[in-house]
Amino acid sequence: MSERKRVVFFGAAGPIAAPAIVALAPTHELLLTDVVEMQTAHPFMKVDVTDYAQVAAAVVGADALLNCTVVRAEPEGAFRVNVVGALNLAQAAVAHGVRRIVHTGPLLPTLPGEGFFSSGFRLTEESPAHPGSHLYALTKYLSELVLEAFADQHGLSVIQFRLCSFADGQTPRSPHTMPFVIHWDDLGEAFRRAVEVPDLERPFEAFNVCCNAPHDKYPNDKLRRVLGFEPVHNLEEAWAWPPPEVGDGE
Repeated sequence: MSERKRVVFFGAAGPIAAPAIVALAPTHELLLTDVVEMQTAHPFMKVDVTDYAQVAAAVVGADALLNCTVVRAEPEGAFRVNVVGALNLAQAAVAHGVRRIVHTGPLLPTLPGEGFFSSGFRLTEESPAHPGSHLYALTKYLSELVLEAFADQHGLSVIQFRLCSFADGQTPRSPHTMPFVIHWDDLGEAFRRAVEVPDLERPFEAFNVCCNAPHDKYPNDKLRRVLGFEPVHNLEEAWAWPPPEVGDGE
């Protein structure tokens, strides 16, 4: 069993954090934070990630930080939360001796209508980022650069989760579901492994967090190789054609 850690969530009230809370709660001590109040059985602090003092107060005594905060459409909010928020987490981590940060963002090389690799094949984590003119992608791209710089300069161990779409294995395919998709339960387990895995070979590592699919457009073998994590759900209903009956994709 992994050593019990104190894990601080930022953006804990959002959907991305929910499966991670479920996966980590049985074996780790959690502190949930968000700018909005939330009903939870875990300790909670109201924290605005754009306020360094609030972030620094939350990370005292932490072993790992999970950043699930995001603003997508409003320019000032997107820059302050996505970029300044990441900077505040990095600075607070350095100040309080926290090495592991798990950060979330989009699949930068192939955003629909923006990424010129959209028609590519075997788009690994090393594919060049191409955020285009999309506000959300631009600000999240900057947040990755911030965290990579702090990891290199200050000895942090940063795991970047690149995410796109999500499924529960029961809901029919929608126009917003693309082949880069992960089951909510698998996402939670990926977060658990990101918290528990020992130090990485490199200070900053990005991961394609998606299910196994035979087309291999978005390879996820780095999840297995580095995090020791194998997605359980193949979510055939999200990428096969014609779509199978819902519930037959496991």
